[in-house]
Amino acid sequence: MKANFEPQFKDIKIPTFILAGAEGNIPLDWQKRYASEINGCLFEVLENNGHMIPYEDPQKVVDLLTSFIGAVTKQ
Repeated sequence: MKANFEPQFKDIKIPTFILAGAEGNIPLDWQKRYASEINGCLFEVLENNGHMIPYEDPQKVVDLLTSFIGAVTKQ
């Protein structure tokens, strides 16, 4: 049995950040659609990265998350 949570994406009310690798396993058009269904979602694509972004570019992940958390805490 496959679970499909996409219908509930519109109900997410907390700050959300989706980080995608351009060379990842999940098609970018799917991830863009998911992000567009979450109100106010920040969506970032890292070129030259795949599915293991924290391993492939850890400093970039830290920088992006630090920026996101900083922006969220100022709201």
